[in-house]
Amino acid sequence: MHHILTITTATLFATAMSIAIDWSSPVTAAEYTMHVSSKTFKDGQVIPKENTADGADRAPQLAWSNTPGKAQSIAICVTDPDAPAGEWWHYIAINLPGGDGELATGKWGLNDSQAKPLLGKNDFGNYAYNGPSPPAGKEHHYYFKVFALDTRFDNVDSRKLNKETFERLIGGHVLAKGKLMGIYKR
Repeated sequence: MHHILTITTATLFATAMSIAIDWSSPVTAAEYTMHVSSKTFKDGQVIPKENTADGADRAPQLAWSNTPGKAQSIAICVTDPDAPAGEWWHYIAINLPGGDGELATGKWGLNDSQAKPLLGKNDFGNYAYNGPSPPAGKEHHYYFKVFALDTRFDNVDSRKLNKETFERLIGGHVLAKGKLMGIYKR
C-alpha cells in the first residue's frame, strides 16, 4: 500500500511540475482573450494558395482586437507545429504599436508604413513572412499568434531576434493573447 501511495505522490508531483512549467511559458502565460481574424481565411479553414510558397507567398491580412488598454506593444509569430523537424517559425515580429491593429496583405516587412515592426529571423532564414510550404502528405496547422505586451523592446538587434529570443523577451510581459489557425496541405 505504501508503494502505491509513493507512486501516486510522485505522479502528482510530476503533474504539478508540468503545470507550473506550462504556466511560465509566454505562450500560455495569459488567457486567449484577444480576437484575431483575417479577411483572407477564417479560423480553422484552408489558407489560400496565394498566401503559401506554392503561390505568391504573400502574408494574409491579419487583424486583432480586444487588446488591453495597458498594452505598450504587440508581438506576432506564425508557427507550424506539424513540421517534421519540430515547430517551424514562419514569421517573428515585435514592437508593433500597442492596441487593436491590422497588417495588410503583403510581406509584413520592414517597410510596412503603418506598423513598423522589428522583424526576427524565421526558420527559412528570412526577416519577413514566409507562407506554408509543407512536405506533401498530411495537413499542417499554422498558428498566427498575437501577444499584447506590457513593454516595448527598444534595444533589440533584429539580427539576433529569432524564435528563442522572441520567447525569452516576451516571457513575463504578456497581458493577453489571441490566435488564428489556418490549414494547408500539398
